[in-house]
Amino acid sequence: MMADAWATALMVRGSREGVDLVRRHNLDALFIDRDGDNLRETRVGRLFETRSAPEHAA
Repeated sequence: MMADAWATALMVRGSREGVDLVRRHNLDALFIDRDGDNLRETRVGRLFETRSAPEHAA
């Protein structure tokens, strides 16, 4: 239920205001905005941090 409330709040705020809200509440979010004929992604949160690939034992 909380995820639905956050999704609605962030959709209403949009990516510009939503990014600040996501950071303040330590959330993860992916915003997708239309820019003419293109789509622009804005990724926020630890979920999108780059991680090194796990090493496999030989």
